[in-house]
Parts: sequence; structure tokens; C-alpha cells
Amino acid sequence: MKMHLLLRLSVIVLAFVTHQHEAIAQYVPPYTSIVVPVNKHTDAAKDLYSVQIMTTYVNMQYLHAKFLIDLDAPFIWHDCILQWNIFPGSCPNNTYCTSPVSCEEFQCTDVRTSYSYENSASCPPVTNSSTLPGWGFCTCPVNVINPINGSCGDAQLSYDQFTVNTSDGKNVFTGLYGAYPNAAACAPSSSFKSFPANVTGVMAFSTSPYALPALLFQPLKKIIALCLPSTSSAPGVLFFGTGPYYLLPNSDVDVRSLLSYTSLLKHPDSFGYYIGVTSIVIKQKSIGIPVNSTTKLSTLEPYTTLRNDFKYLRCTCKKYTFISHQHEAISQYVPYAHTSLVAPIRKHIDAAKPLYSVQTILSVGDKLHENLLIDIDAPLTYHACIFTKRIADRDHYCRIEKICRSPLPCNEDPCRDLQNIYTYHNPSCPSITNIPSPPDIGTCTCPVNVLDPVTGLCGLAYANHDAFILHTSKGRQFFKEVFYFFQYASCASSTSFKSFPANVTGVMALSAARYALPTSRGYLVSITQIIAICLPSRLSVRGVLFLGNGPYFFNPQSDIDVTSYLSYTPLLKQPDSFGYFIRVNAIFIKNRSITVPANITTKLSTTDPYTTLRTDIYNSVVKRFSKVTKKIPPAKAIAPFSLCFKTSKYNGTVSLKVPGIDLSLQDGKNWTISTTNSIKQITKNVACLAFIDGGATSEPAIMIGTFQFEDNLVVFDNVNSRFGISSSLLRKQTSCSHFNFTLTDNTYSK
Repeated sequence: MKMHLLLRLSVIVLAFVTHQHEAIAQYVPPYTSIVVPVNKHTDAAKDLYSVQIMTTYVNMQYLHAKFLIDLDAPFIWHDCILQWNIFPGSCPNNTYCTSPVSCEEFQCTDVRTSYSYENSASCPPVTNSSTLPGWGFCTCPVNVINPINGSCGDAQLSYDQFTVNTSDGKNVFTGLYGAYPNAAACAPSSSFKSFPANVTGVMAFSTSPYALPALLFQPLKKIIALCLPSTSSAPGVLFFGTGPYYLLPNSDVDVRSLLSYTSLLKHPDSFGYYIGVTSIVIKQKSIGIPVNSTTKLSTLEPYTTLRNDFKYLRCTCKKYTFISHQHEAISQYVPYAHTSLVAPIRKHIDAAKPLYSVQTILSVGDKLHENLLIDIDAPLTYHACIFTKRIADRDHYCRIEKICRSPLPCNEDPCRDLQNIYTYHNPSCPSITNIPSPPDIGTCTCPVNVLDPVTGLCGLAYANHDAFILHTSKGRQFFKEVFYFFQYASCASSTSFKSFPANVTGVMALSAARYALPTSRGYLVSITQIIAICLPSRLSVRGVLFLGNGPYFFNPQSDIDVTSYLSYTPLLKQPDSFGYFIRVNAIFIKNRSITVPANITTKLSTTDPYTTLRTDIYNSVVKRFSKVTKKIPPAKAIAPFSLCFKTSKYNGTVSLKVPGIDLSLQDGKNWTISTTNSIKQITKNVACLAFIDGGATSEPAIMIGTFQFEDNLVVFDNVNSRFGISSSLLRKQTSCSHFNFTLTDNTYSK
């Protein structure tokens, strides 16, 4: 028998709260929303409403908890235990354990500064003195407000997980959707004495970046539909998604058709929802509302509240119950103290081809790191990790030499999406059907195919809930403060990385795919969608990866934002790729144009070392370059290059007098490839033009490789769909190795 969401209830209000959320990839899921039941409670000091949500998976079943619905709360908080080791058997029975957020991490300072409750009269002081037995790091205490009695209490910031069912508006599906906040909070059980029976938390549905709406992503839209029940005996319903929504007995009527809409307004001192009410009309008589007044929507106040000056309304409306009091703002916004996330980049030449890795942090306290290859084409990050039944954010507590992650169950969104759209489909790929789960997991897993960027071979991995850590920055400093960001990734066996450079154990997906890092879950999506890469040209130095729109400063020009050197051209989309493409209209060598055929696109690659040209374009480039360098003695070609020069008398490539190669881009901008990016020193006495013949049918016709990127700042701006290129920074007396990686404290100075 089907279970329907068509609930027989007396509807008080169907309220919608809408946010913008841009689609990244085309996918039509079997569901349109997530859904949870809503209960009314009359056993507290005032009538309240709760949602029931799954919190954790224990003994092959999910535990449920009830949370008060709060449209104004800045973050989620509930009854749970903070424990650094949350592996199976380590948490006391019938309790929920979560991992602590350290006081050193970015979200700790951010929540305290901008998203915590501040009330000097009743809130306890917040310090970093608290620790957990056996953990050794400071935790992150924050203030919380009891929505019933208004008292201020303390809680500890934590990493959390919540799971809900999906729906098409009529049916509750067994498919599940997970949300993984990096800044919820655990409060002691005593904090909930004034709450209704069996309600042990507050679920934040506000506009705060730490509230639940900020944690739910494609294919869901940021639309909250709330239908509160009028009695305690029958549940209401909360949808998150576009709809449709159906309620009995009119099971063929989408209740969205009954809605009237008005604009949501912003209030500088609140994360709640506001609308504009211009007048109140009673029996055809209008009562004016003062200009610039706003009306707040609340799920914690049982009755409509009016300011005292609405006396006429209070006298007239005797059959309605109105209460008047002052409402105090609970939070003030402070701008982020950083503009980007940052990580060092290393060059590797100990694999089949030159490659570049980014270093992420595994453990803040123990300074453990992981090196992942940079791939701007990969749809999904994968790395060497193993599964546990529960998420362990402090990976070294699993086993010091292992990275532990929690598997994505086969019945949880987005497993089907990953397997259908974001896995590799190729005859060389292993089948992902009927794959047994790794041992001792206790649930079905989600196998996917991943591509080895070194060998081009396809391999097997298992999708997982993952977390990565980067340092924060203002573009000039490398702050000790870090930020966790969350995304779906996948675990592969350590044998999958035999072809990789030494100490590189994974691939970081930086493509435009839905599950790549630029669209990772979290409120920093506007930052992570802008990627700036500066590849080093030598093994002994570090380049830099920024996530954020700048500024970026390199020594010795520490007062010059290198984004001022950028020229921009539109990013183009290809239907069969998640990578980045631009249009090159022509190639200029010493003022002579080489025409590029119309309607071809140029691919950008971080896993191919040299620019590859289709044969017809390649021959034209080599012919022209040979002509303008005819005074340089030729040398025997060294594969894979065909045009080489003797350099013994020139003491290296810097002294070679070769012209720059200008790529004429869309919108009239140029990308100048200077000598250091066009000529590759192969031996002491031979240098070659670092372009490769891709063949007569090469697709794409032009692919720009990493040698041409070295010591150039390149920016992939997914927000504005554009690509930025600085050309060689060496001409500006700096390079990619000149970012200051000295760790400093973030003083929050402007």
C-alpha cells in the first residue's frame, strides 16, 4: 500500500520562503522535494511546532529526534554529546554523539562573531578554555537562546548529520537526502526542560548560512513550504523543494495553485523572514500601517503581535486575539574576515608526465596533510580512504595511517545521480552493478567509476560523505584559521594510485560538475565557485590555489593585487564534458595571424603537460614559428616535439630570441604565451617548441596544457562564467612561487 502525504488536517497557513539557487548540471531526479512531518505541541508555556528528523544510523536503523521549527535561529542546536571518537561502540547507548569543532577553525570564529546570540545580561561568557578528555584541543562554546523562556545558555559547536525522506509531493520515497552542517551545536539535556515533551532541539530554517536551507542543494530549490496543523492529534507537513504539493481530500489539486505571493524583505539585524504590510482592512475599513514598517513571520509566537500605536485596530478587532510587545534583534552581521581559501601547489615529474597537486589538511592539531592531483575536468573527487559506519572528522583517530569516511548508501540521494551522470561510462570501465559492499559496513554502498588521469584507465571507487580543510586568507596572509567544506567524494583503494607521483593519493575535482569542489556544500559557495590557480615552474617551490575572487598578492609586489593583470574571456560549455572551454579566434606570431577554423572550442587542462593542436592548426603554427626563428640553429627533434633548437650558445632558453605567441580570444582579449611558456628546455643543449601535434581528427582541436599555465595566474570564475588569464607573471617581476605561506593569526583587521 502506498504511503501518501495527503494529510487530512485543518490548514492554518501554507507559508513559502524562497531563495535563489542556480542550477549547475542537468538532471531530473525522481523527487521534487524532501519532506518531514510537523507536530503541534500544547504542553509548554506556549503552543509550538516541531519537525521530526533522522539523526543517526545505529543497529541498521535511523534514530529520530524532534526539533522546534524556528524561522529566526542562526544555527541548529540540540541534545547531543560531544565526543572526539565517535566510532561504533564508543558512544553511550541511546545517545547521539557528534564531533567537536575546534576553536582554531574558521566557522568557530565566524559563528561567534556573526551568528551567535549576544546578550550581555543573560548570556554566559564565551572562552576557548574548554577541552574534551583525550582530545587535546580547545572546543568552540557558543551562546544559544531558549525560544520558550528567552534564557541564554551555552552549547558546543559540532559537526553534525541529518537525514530526511524524499518525495514527489504525493509519495514518501525510501530514498534519503543527507545534510551535513559544519556548525551545529550540542547543548546539555538540561537545556530542554522547558521544551515540549520529547522535543530535544531547535531546527534553524532562517536565512543564516548555518541554517538548514543553506545545507540543501541541487536538485532541490531553496523553497520551504510549511503547513502547520491546528491540532495535536494530526501532523502537518514541511516540504523543501519546488513542489508540487497535494493534500487530501483534493488529491488531484496542487495546493500551490491556491497561493498568493509577496516579496520577502531583508532586515539588517535578523536572519528571519519579513514582508511588507501596507494596511489592514476590517469590514471594508482600512487601517494604515506606518511607512517603512516591516512584518516579521514567526513560528515561535502563537499569536500575531502588534506595536502599541495600533490602538484603533486593538479596539475594533475584539473577535481576534492580538498581543503587543517589543521585539529585540538577536544578531548583527559582521562581514567575513577573509576573502578566500588557500592551499599550496606542488609540481611533480616522477610520473609518466608532469603533474600538479594541491595540499589539503587532514587534521588541524596534528598537521596531517593529503596531496591530491589538480583536475579541472574530473566530475568527482576521489582519494585513498577506508569506510567506517560513522563519520569521523578527526581522521587520525581512526588509525593514524588511514583516512576514514562514511559511505554514501545506495538508497540515499545522490547515488543514482552519481552513477548515471557523474561516473565514467566506457567499455574499459568495470561494471558498477552487483558490486558487493566493503566488509563490516552494514549497509549497501554506492560504487562509481573514476578515471586515472595518469594512465587514462578506469577504476572502481565508492561514493562517500567527505570533508576537506583549507586555510583562510585575505589574499596576502596565510591564516592559521581553517575552514571545513563538505562534498560528496569517493574512496578508492591505495592500489589505485600506483601510477601517481610519490605521496599523491587522490584527485581533487575542480571542474564545473555538480559534485566537484566549486559547488561543495556550505555557505561559502560564492567563494568556492571562483578558482584561481598559479602553477609553479620548478619542483623546489610552491605555487598557490585560491578559492575566492581575490585580492591576491605576490611578493615582492606585495601592494599590487595580481587580479589587476587579468584579461577575461567567456567560459563555454560542452555537452559531454564538465571541464572548462574558451574560444580562440586566431593565433598571432610576430604580427602574422594564423586563422583558427570557426566554431571550434579550446579546452583547458591541468593533466596534459603541453598544448595540443589539431594537425592543420599545428602545421600552420610550426611553419610560422620556424620562419621567425630561422636564425636560431635547429636541433634534431625530441619526441613528442617536432621543432627544436640548439641552445648551448645561448645559455638556456631565457636568452633565446623567440617571439611571443598571442592567442586572440573571444571579446577581443589576448593571451600572450611568452618564451618561458612556449620553449621547453629538454637537454642542456636542446630546447623545443612546447606544442604537440594531436592528429588530424583531434578533439578538441586546441587543448592548452600546464606548461603554458606555469607562472601565469588563471581564474575559473563559475559565478560570472568567465576565464581570467594574467599572461606571464615573470614579466611583472613576480611568479607563482611568491605567495607568502608564512602562517599568521587572523586579526580581523580590514
